[in-house]
Amino acid sequence: MLQIGDSYRLRTDGLNIILEAKKKRYKKDTKEPYDSWEIKGFYSSMESALKGMVDIDIKEQDLQDVKTIVARIDLLQTLIAGAIRSLRKPIEAHEIDKQ
Repeated sequence: MLQIGDSYRLRTDGLNIILEAKKKRYKKDTKEPYDSWEIKGFYSSMESALKGMVDIDIKEQDLQDVKTIVARIDLLQTLIAGAIRSLRKPIEAHEIDKQ
């Protein structure tokens, strides 16, 4: 699983890359808030899933001008790069342990 910031994650079912977004929900009886994950799409590659995430995020943010959209894309790219870096560190450490 690849966690991207606090709001998105990617996982696989063996056939697809699944994009999920965090959604705030409320318990029916107590109205207490809790977070759950909502499937946003199924993709055949990591690249298409990441592009889908950016597209969905921009549409759901209801951004109106190009400058704000570009700033949001920059933020999302930073979050994606950070998530990928966090995956590489454990892999590199594991490979060093094997040597």
